[in-house]
Amino acid sequence: MRNFFCSILLIIVDILSIFISISIMTFFKNYQNLLFGIDKQYEYSEYTQFFIIYAITILVLAYNKLYTVRYDFWHETQIIIKSCFLSSLLLFSIMALGKDIEYSRIILIGSYILLILIMPTLKYFFKLFLFNIGIWKKKVYLINGDKETNSGIFSNKYLGYVVTKNDDYDVLFIGNNNKNLEEISAIIEKNALAHKEVIFSPVLQDYDFNRVNILSIFSLNKNLIILKNSLLNPLDRLLKICFDYIIVLCFLPILIIAFFIIFILMRIEEPKSSIFFKQKRLGRNGKEFWCYKFRSMREDGDELLKQYLKEHPEEIEFYKKYHKYKNDPRITKIGGFLRMSSVDELPQLINVLKLEMSIVGPRPILPGEFELGGASKTQKEIILKVRPGLTGLAQINGRNTANFEDRIKMNIWYVKNWSVYKDIVIILKTIAIVLKMKSAG
Repeated sequence: MRNFFCSILLIIVDILSIFISISIMTFFKNYQNLLFGIDKQYEYSEYTQFFIIYAITILVLAYNKLYTVRYDFWHETQIIIKSCFLSSLLLFSIMALGKDIEYSRIILIGSYILLILIMPTLKYFFKLFLFNIGIWKKKVYLINGDKETNSGIFSNKYLGYVVTKNDDYDVLFIGNNNKNLEEISAIIEKNALAHKEVIFSPVLQDYDFNRVNILSIFSLNKNLIILKNSLLNPLDRLLKICFDYIIVLCFLPILIIAFFIIFILMRIEEPKSSIFFKQKRLGRNGKEFWCYKFRSMREDGDELLKQYLKEHPEEIEFYKKYHKYKNDPRITKIGGFLRMSSVDELPQLINVLKLEMSIVGPRPILPGEFELGGASKTQKEIILKVRPGLTGLAQINGRNTANFEDRIKMNIWYVKNWSVYKDIVIILKTIAIVLKMKSAG
């Protein structure tokens, strides 16, 4: 009953999102007409009471199980984007068939674009509200979940799962465990008969099963999973290159201004020092290239570091683990800011334009760093199949705290499961992290 009640509330919130999107777009269209001296003014009620747009959008969202299955915020946002695109196609098809239906295409298209922003935002805050008052909470009985998975799932209020040790649970969660298949099957059958929801973690952890294809063999009563590596597909690689160029060109005016300001500040602090720093890094297929950065260290940095390590030997152990120093004495004042805000990486956009790097990908590795960090030959080959990136999965999950081994695992997961949407999410999360660090600093 509570699940049904939550579904109704979420539908109401989505209807409200559609209403707000249409209202805003109608206002802007009327304002545009006034601005350009066009007499035509659109009635708000004519669009906000356009039943078909509500019906189609809600039905498509329901078809994609948005009201019956719980998704992570970013996964749900991806479904909303796809649903809005499909809904708009269906709506315009119906309008093309119905000769008497006359509505502004600009208002309707703009409403769907706004909906992509408004709907996830409203759903996010509404689900947090429902969780805080207890309605969105769903009790989970846990069997052998690993620490990382547990913290990622049960601290996520958007999902709403909370662990319980009592028998009155709603969901059974089976993590990675040593139980044999017969035991697991028996546990699942028992809970399925009791109308319990069952969630289990797949044996293969390095693949995003959201992107796999399921091949159903009816005669064998079996399902087969088809896995593909998108980044090894020439068309997907071309798509990623186009995506990189679009991002760079869109922000080019802002980047030019940023480059100029940083140039002035660096010249004020150290008038005779070079602006850029370049270093050999490993690119796609292991090909070495010059990786550019804004220089963030003093010219006499090596001597300073040598003296500092004598006085602080614990930094040597820290470097062995994280491949960086906790407090590096070589860093200049402006360099400290550039590193904290990741602005020192901006010159790598030159590498992006030269097709040596990508906006998102594994961070560029120094020659010999794989061997020093203990990475296997297979791990090295997988990571070097793609171009390195300005930011990546490892940078938004741990940043300076993740050790080399964890960063390797995250980079491999990214390479195996790439998508344009994942790149967009990583870019947005990177911006959020940088802004958060800047405000904290």
